Amino acid sequence: MIRLSQGLVPVDAKFPLENFQKSAHGPGGWGPKEFSQALAVDVKKHVESIANKYILPHEGTCDFALMYIPAESVYYEAFIKDEAVGEGRSLREYAFEKHVVPVSPNSFYAYLHTILWAQGFEGGGERPRNPPPPIRFHGQLARFPG
Repeated sequence: MIRLSQGLVPVDAKFPLENFQKSAHGPGGWGPKEFSQALAVDVKKHVESIANKYILPHEGTCDFALMYIPAESVYYEAFIKDEAVGEGRSLREYAFEKHVVPVSPNSFYAYLHTILWAQGFEGGGERPRNPPPPIRFHGQLARFPG
């Protein structure tokens, strides 16, 4: 949990990796379709679990939760490929509908800074004096020629 003035931000780091590891390291040779389907089932179940267990505004949480995915390769397969998983929706769309934000090891830091940065603007508060490094870095990229 991350404590903010608006409430607690739930962070779940118990992502189910069993089927992903089986397909990557085990014999039996899952095909791409079977792998995608198994991963989608696991992710959807986990998103549901997070939404039901941790997003509880009446108990002081924010109306969203972060789902930490511990490996970039798993994050890529589940959310960057962004293939439809039934009902015409991708896993990313499904998670967002449930107010669950998937984050990877590389994106977690950026999400945390964004949340903390936005908290400084709540209630007409004064703008924070020092923006977090990703924002400062972004300004430097804009000046880069080419």
